Amino acid sequence: MKKADPNPKANRHILMITYAVAALFAGLVLYFAFFLQIKSENVINNSYNARLDSFSDRVVRGEILSSDGRVLAQTNVDENGGETRYYPYDAMFSHVVGYSTKGKTGLEALGNFYLLTSHVNLAEQVINELSSVKNLGDNVITTLDVDLQKAAYDALGSRKGAVVAMEPDTGKILAMVSKPDYNPNTLAADWDALVAGDNSEGQLLNRAAQGLYPPGSTFKIVTALEYIRENPENFRDYRFDCSGFFHYEDYTIKCYHETAHGSQDFVRAFANSCNGAFANLALTLDLGRLKTTADQLLFDTPLPIAIPYSQSAYALTPDGDTWQILQTSIGQGQTQMTPIHGGMITAAIAN
Repeated sequence: MKKADPNPKANRHILMITYAVAALFAGLVLYFAFFLQIKSENVINNSYNARLDSFSDRVVRGEILSSDGRVLAQTNVDENGGETRYYPYDAMFSHVVGYSTKGKTGLEALGNFYLLTSHVNLAEQVINELSSVKNLGDNVITTLDVDLQKAAYDALGSRKGAVVAMEPDTGKILAMVSKPDYNPNTLAADWDALVAGDNSEGQLLNRAAQGLYPPGSTFKIVTALEYIRENPENFRDYRFDCSGFFHYEDYTIKCYHETAHGSQDFVRAFANSCNGAFANLALTLDLGRLKTTADQLLFDTPLPIAIPYSQSAYALTPDGDTWQILQTSIGQGQTQMTPIHGGMITAAIAN
């Protein structure tokens, strides 16, 4: 005959504790798996992680390459083992590739983990270790197009500004230029001048991702999108007669060079970037919905990119006054946007 358990309550407590410990252990295993697969690279590559640079004691920093394999950054080693980071195109890729002295920026910072990781075969690594020879670091292959970068760099000339070229269906950055620039090959010698308090040029600033500007007529993409959303059946019926000026109440909006575009439908107004037509149609928009569209296009919102950037700002509120509406509709007023964000919006519409 089976004896009754003298203390069933205690046994239940022990069982519950066992399950709880097992659940905590399983959770810990899952977290470690998640960390190793997803988070570890970001933690290791964090700029505050001083241990990562100690990898350079055993690894020669790898190369940064263009999409077709041309070298954008490499480490030259002299006969005494001294290492110099060299950038074959001087200032042309300075902001996007960045530098690896005086800290790290651009792809030098973003790809730091890879550049200091070596996949030389194990036997060669052992031989190198015994011979006190450094292993070669891995290379980082970018989406940058050298010819397109040069075309953008030359076109910008000596003007201040930025150029971003993006492949719409993939988001690949094909070119990224910012001026004024600097030469990463002479950065150490130029450093004091570049960071001097009386230097107002901002050569170290990547204007393509960190420069905030009025978007101008590129914002008409946003205004046009909202008009289409509010008038899905009849937006093509829009008509406006452009004289080069648009007068409303006490306000006047001019078209570029006061050009009179004449009779405009919605498509022509967009193609001609007609300020008058867009200021006129903006007065019919629901400002709350326009704000929602701007939010959906990531104004005042973090961007899904890894390089340092500034957050674009949209300032028109649902109770905005007439002048704010007219100015915002054509990309003026208090609206601020980075060039890379403008490229992302354009790519989204293109898709």
